[in-house]
Amino acid sequence: MEKISKSDLYRAWKEIYREKPIKRRKSSKGIDGVSVEDFKTGADQRIDRMYRQIEGDFFQFDKLKNFIQVKPGKKKPRLIQ
Repeated sequence: MEKISKSDLYRAWKEIYREKPIKRRKSSKGIDGVSVEDFKTGADQRIDRMYRQIEGDFFQFDKLKNFIQVKPGKKKPRLIQ
């Protein structure tokens, strides 16, 4: 299995930051409670920590957080993960 490089992590981070609408960077948070703006504050340290975990083969994704979304006019709710 080919491992990801640190530059790949930085490139992914920059793409996420660039694509997130400015007003949503503070309000939308991941399962860990960290917003895109929060991540930006310590991005170098966070990316270094992720890279060390990946290199050491002990990186694990967080479990998915489920929620139900009901759209107006729809009878059946939709499960989002």
